Amino acid sequence: MSFHTTALGAGVHSWAWTWFAALIFALVPGATGTLHGTEMVEKYVAEATPPTDWQQAGIRAAMQDPSPQVRAEAAYYCGARYWSRRCLKMADLMPLLQDPDPEVRITAMMGLRGMGPLLTPEAGRLLTAMIVQQENLDLSWTDLSWKAILALDGLGPQVAPMVLPHVLPLLDKADAEMKRRIIHCVLETGRAAAPYATALLPLLNETDLEMRELVLRALQDMDIGQARPPNAAEVAPAVARALLPLLKDPDLGYSIPSLLGTLGPEAASITLPILLPMLDDPAEDSTFFAQLGKAAPEVVLFHLLPRLRHTEAHMRRGILLTLSCMGPAAAPCLPDVRPLLRDPDSIVRDLAISVLAEHSEGSATYFKDIFPLLQDADTRVQCAAIDALSKMGSDHAPAVVRALLPLLNPADGDLRRSVRSAFVPLRQAALTLSSELAPALEKANPWMQLPIIEALCPIPTDAQAAPFIRILRPYLQEKEADLRHAAARVLAGIGTSPQTAVFIREELLPLLQDQDLEMRAAVLRGLPASFLAGHIQPLLHSIDSNVWHEALCALMRMEEKAAPYAAELLPLVQDPRSPRSLYEPVYEVFKTMGAAAAPVLHPAMLQRLSQPDREDRYLIGECLDELGNLHSSPAWQCAALAAAHSMAAAKGTPGSDAHDLEQLRVHLYLWSGRDPELLLSVRWLGKPATAPMPANGAALSAAEQQAVLHMLHTLWPHSAPYPALRQEMAARIADVAQSITTATEEKTAALLKSIDEQLKADTVKKNQPASAKARAAVEGALVRVRE
Repeated sequence: MSFHTTALGAGVHSWAWTWFAALIFALVPGATGTLHGTEMVEKYVAEATPPTDWQQAGIRAAMQDPSPQVRAEAAYYCGARYWSRRCLKMADLMPLLQDPDPEVRITAMMGLRGMGPLLTPEAGRLLTAMIVQQENLDLSWTDLSWKAILALDGLGPQVAPMVLPHVLPLLDKADAEMKRRIIHCVLETGRAAAPYATALLPLLNETDLEMRELVLRALQDMDIGQARPPNAAEVAPAVARALLPLLKDPDLGYSIPSLLGTLGPEAASITLPILLPMLDDPAEDSTFFAQLGKAAPEVVLFHLLPRLRHTEAHMRRGILLTLSCMGPAAAPCLPDVRPLLRDPDSIVRDLAISVLAEHSEGSATYFKDIFPLLQDADTRVQCAAIDALSKMGSDHAPAVVRALLPLLNPADGDLRRSVRSAFVPLRQAALTLSSELAPALEKANPWMQLPIIEALCPIPTDAQAAPFIRILRPYLQEKEADLRHAAARVLAGIGTSPQTAVFIREELLPLLQDQDLEMRAAVLRGLPASFLAGHIQPLLHSIDSNVWHEALCALMRMEEKAAPYAAELLPLVQDPRSPRSLYEPVYEVFKTMGAAAAPVLHPAMLQRLSQPDREDRYLIGECLDELGNLHSSPAWQCAALAAAHSMAAAKGTPGSDAHDLEQLRVHLYLWSGRDPELLLSVRWLGKPATAPMPANGAALSAAEQQAVLHMLHTLWPHSAPYPALRQEMAARIADVAQSITTATEEKTAALLKSIDEQLKADTVKKNQPASAKARAAVEGALVRVRE
């Protein structure tokens, strides 16, 4: 999944659009089933970039914030990045899932994504309650219910036994809307719902066609034969018996054979007598049998293999097609497939190659059998043979390359495509045989030469690269623009060996100033990062979008080495006249520049963090999430907290979202994770000065009073450019000072004296009422301390 983190102002439910789209897709009759999160969630968790220590510290601090909405947004952020299992505890989420505010509950649900084995029955009970409740909330109850249903998709198979036993019994008395919701609970849990399949069977008798189609989709997604639930012996036959009458249904009958095939060996005694005659019907697509073959190969192959010798070619084709869909389950039949490589029917030969190739990729088991088919009279068979042989490992690769040399200029388009594609897996052998390949390529069509040479790039030595440069160099002067541009792109990436590098510098780099803007873009697209320094800057201001897009892609390839261009790129996202399509790629480049670019980028980003454009805020947030407050700078922190103040002031204005501030506060915690004192600043600051203290002042311990005062003392000198933040800091100083009622540690007294001096300077120079009030509170505290 390309992954998006929580938007800074993308709306509390921006994540739901993906799920909502999935829901709409599910409601379309006849829509094809997709792999559900219950099957994929572990893969996503494993592939997600794990949080750093400082990011984990930031999230954990956010989960202690007094605001339930901030905690819910932090949970959402973790779920969106598949960090929940690393950063959250179920004990953090349970209060949020029971919060009186439905928006808090909806947002917090995302935090369950990826929790998997950590999911608790209590969480399942709460989700169930949300799914079936029908209270008239501020939000539509269907919103809350549907989002709870959609949340099931990312929770892993553990959620099915926690939810389905509670919602499925409601089907008996449910109205049509509730029935749809319950069916979608099953759809969202996929194979994990297989033990409960029989609960849906009565709905196959409904008059509502859409509902019956949903039930069939749910049964298909359960894939009972592969899921093999503990009660498969009861479930599979029951489902089979319920489906058989639908074979003649004018609306649903077409889908029943393939569904019967998913039920596995437990239903074979019921399904085989019905399905086997269909194998002999030329009008039937026998691939539905592959589903049953995967689940019960020993049963199915017994019936399929004799049909490989059937006198009718269409029968042999159908069985081979079925075997090709069975995957590893078809392995025992390979000796019976091998003779079909010599079948008189070319489609049979084509399919036989496909079946054998699937089971021999990386090995040469059937090399000698398939190799002669490179000369087959049917180009489809040749294409299949080329594809199979190119993936059979390195031992025979040189022989395959030599066999392809006479085929470098074929008339058939499919054969041309197959030959070109083969050189990708055959690259190493082709480079070894470059002295034979280059002369053969010279006679080929340019559109064969270009992709084959591109498949060999980068070419490691000058000796290997030279003949291919000689072939393509003349095309740089071609009148046909497409050919000229393609040649430039391929040559730009042909290699970096010494003489090749000289060719690139002398003949290709000058093309970056070519009057043909597409030529500039083509060269940029192919050039390695090592050639780019000193040539990109003028291209960033090109009037042609392809040129600056390729320039940005080139910078992305440079990664940290692109940091010197940060100042040059910033105006592109600051100028309101810049096209919106430019923003995202520029920010993607910023994310790859690393710490070296932070001194240039971060101040500008922090300044724009409170601007009205929510999409820009989102992109800025993603960039800052990469490094956060890199050096735990108090000035950096004050700029970020001031942005929160600006956002708080804009709350309720057009273009703002009700939860923009809470989302920003989650990011503030994240960015502050390297320093406990900065984390404390996010808890206490960045809100209106009139907001209540994070904790009752009187309840603060002496250690807490000291920690907060030290944080405020550290940040105070850097808050001068931000009047609203300074006003809030003065209010917090007063709050803490007033909470000091008795003698305290000498260190706290020293802090109070130093803060008093800071406040005195602010009061005298700027006549700040808030500072004067805070100073009075501090001086009162100092009096109490002395007493």
